Amino acid sequence: MDLALNKGDQGEFSIVVEGTKPLKYQWFFNERSLTQGNGAVLVIDQADIKMTGTYWVVVSNDHGSITSRQVKLNVDDPLAPPPNDLFAQRTPFKHGSLPALISNRNATHETGEPVHGGLGGGQSVWWTWQAPTNGHLTVSTAGSEVDTILAIYRGDALSEIEMIESNDDIPELSLIHISEPTRPY
Repeated sequence: MDLALNKGDQGEFSIVVEGTKPLKYQWFFNERSLTQGNGAVLVIDQADIKMTGTYWVVVSNDHGSITSRQVKLNVDDPLAPPPNDLFAQRTPFKHGSLPALISNRNATHETGEPVHGGLGGGQSVWWTWQAPTNGHLTVSTAGSEVDTILAIYRGDALSEIEMIESNDDIPELSLIHISEPTRPY
């Protein structure tokens, strides 16, 4: 069974095998054998992001071996900012919609960041997109359970971005004219 832990938590994977004793256990993580993984239970102590991955165990005796199915461990750091917290680490997206669930939990306001929607904001996240052609763009935060500030900029460097449109308390920026599809937004 897959396992989800927060950073610092403890958890475990275990297996029950019947067979002629002695049984030998060897646990694996992302193609590497684990030196501490030599029993029916693999304890994940002080979970860390770098422990996120795929785990399995090979159990053997004098008659052969069997390999368990792979299980996944996902470790979340509830205090870490999102990966697109900084302008330089903005997340690119292709044509279509952004994911349905976007969070700015633990996001920051970086030095040199503009004032969005006439308000300072404080927890921004960044994406980048390049229009496929001239036309119009609609961006929406409709359905959000929190007060949103929405802004669209054009440019490659935070110190040089140009605000195209922004608002506060309006769930949709609608019909923004895209006249330079070769430049990133």
